[in-house]
Amino acid sequence: MKLENYQDITVPQQAKTVGEVVTFVSMVEVERARKELKLSQIDESHFSDAEMILAIQKQKEVAASTVVPVILDWLVDSNFILSPSQASAFIRDEEKYAGNGYQYKTIGELDFDSNGNYYLVVASSPQKKVASIYKVYTSGSIQELVVQ
Repeated sequence: MKLENYQDITVPQQAKTVGEVVTFVSMVEVERARKELKLSQIDESHFSDAEMILAIQKQKEVAASTVVPVILDWLVDSNFILSPSQASAFIRDEEKYAGNGYQYKTIGELDFDSNGNYYLVVASSPQKKVASIYKVYTSGSIQELVVQ
C-alpha cells in the first residue's frame, strides 16, 4: 500500500494555559482551625465552613502558623471604624450626611444590633439641639434614625 496523496498537515499549537490545582481541605483541618480561633477568643460560630476553608487556604498561602492572623485581617478589613471618634469623623466626612454647620458627637459606647456593631452619633446645630441621630456601623454603613 502506497500513500500517493500524502500531504503534510500542520496542527496549530494551542495556547498554553495556567491551571490551578484543586486542593481539598478536610473537616479535621476546619475543626482544628475553629479550635485555634476559640483559643484566641474569637467566636468561630460567625464563620461558615466555606469561610474557614478559605482562611486555611490563605494561611497556607502566606505560610502562617495558624488561621488567626488571616481571620484578624478579615475582621479589621470589614470593621474599620474602631472608636467613637472615628465614627464621628466618618459621618462628618461622608458627603451624603454632612450638613453645613452641624457638629457630630458620639454618645454611649459600642452597641450591637442584628446588623452588627455600631456607635450612635448625634448631629446638632446652634438652631437645634438634635438635628439627626445616626447609627454608624463599624463596617462603614450608616443608618439614620427618625427624630420626632
